[in-house]
Amino acid sequence: MPAYAGGASTVKEFLKWETASQDNYFHVSILMAAYIAAQVDKDMGNCITRWYQNDPKNMAQRNDEIREMMSKAPDFHPSATLLAIIQKQCGRFADR
Repeated sequence: MPAYAGGASTVKEFLKWETASQDNYFHVSILMAAYIAAQVDKDMGNCITRWYQNDPKNMAQRNDEIREMMSKAPDFHPSATLLAIIQKQCGRFADR
């Protein structure tokens, strides 16, 4: 996987990474988002976790869905796009 700091600055670049690297990025980023969300709103943290990894057999399908959604916003940063996808599924992060 490309180093994060020197990695993709747009979804277009990110989608050139190997699929396994993209999946790892999704997994780590989403679990971190769930952990952070749970510090402020436990229900939101649980929503993110359930949405992404409730059934490990569905994670590959979820990753494919994320790639499809990301491909519709090729000029944005992958993290910003992933955040928008998470918020679409579980609501906006609390303002604090």
